[in-house]
Amino acid sequence: MNDENLAAAYGPQHWWPAKTPFEVILGAYLTQNTAWKAVERSLDNLRAAGALTVEGLRARRDLQRLILPSGFSTRRWP
Repeated sequence: MNDENLAAAYGPQHWWPAKTPFEVILGAYLTQNTAWKAVERSLDNLRAAGALTVEGLRARRDLQRLILPSGFSTRRWP
């Protein structure tokens, strides 16, 4: 059974708690280091800052602070 057959048979599964496809991508990345609740806090921070787009992420100088609940290191790499 392929994806199209599964979707036709079972409909949307809403398996990932996100509001947009971009949030699914970002959430998948952020959850690599922590529990989903911490990712939700990071996504809430990003949403409140208007940074839930590629352009929004690029424009933020405080991105490390916004995603801190996800446990990402703040160490600067050369």
